[in-house]
Order: sequence, then structure tokens, then C-alpha cells
Amino acid sequence: MDYHLDELGFLQNPWFHDGGLTGITVEDDVVKLGLKMVDGQQFSLTLSDTVAFVATDFQLGNIIFDIRLSKCTDITQDRLSALYPSPHQSAAERFHDAYGKAIDEKRAEILIGKLTLFELTSSYGCEIVALCREVSLSR
Repeated sequence: MDYHLDELGFLQNPWFHDGGLTGITVEDDVVKLGLKMVDGQQFSLTLSDTVAFVATDFQLGNIIFDIRLSKCTDITQDRLSALYPSPHQSAAERFHDAYGKAIDEKRAEILIGKLTLFELTSSYGCEIVALCREVSLSR
């Protein structure tokens, strides 16, 4: 199923604002998210070839604020920090240098279109951040 993103990468069609995240399944490097629109329509969003995934605060009644897919755009370190937390400030400089290099490599893969940064923010409940190679949506 096709979907439409605005110029900033926010999912506009179908629009899940105020809908719900109904489930998360993970099998190997495939993550499937159950989504429900306000009118009750059910969808499955699949993140394939996922290389990093974090979901926080999953609850009963996860209300979606927005969904964003960023590909071929410059991504700030801050947007990747949920997936790759920085070393403790007291860690040796070599760890900070290695961290900076690893983040730069992920950002480069996003810029050339090899990876997509997926972000689901909520009004209530679960927040999701993931890096994957492909995103698909089905009913």
C-alpha cells in the first residue's frame, strides 16, 4: 500500500494522528507495528532489515501524535541518541571519538538512502525510534 509523506517526512496519508499503536512484534530484523486510525481502520506497518529499534513506555491505549520517516536527509545526533546513547561524560576520549564516528557513519547511510530513520511520537504511551532499510504499510 502506498503512503504519502510531507516535505519534512511526516506521514500524512494515511494519517494516524490520535489513532493508536495496538501492538509490536519483533522477529529477527523485522518489526511489525499494529496501527489503528481514529475511524477504527487497522493497518500493519513493517520495518524490514531493522538495524536498531527502541520502544519506550508501551501502555494500554498508546495514542499516536505523529509518525516520521527520514531518508536522504541530514539527521542530528540528538535524533539518533535514543538508539545510540553517548558514552558517559567521564569515559575516556577514545570512547567519545568512536561514538562520534559511529554516529557519523549512520548519518551517512541515511543521507545516501541506505537507511531510514523511523520515529513514532505519542500523545500518550509508546514512543518508537528505529533505523531500517525498508518501510511498508498494509491494511
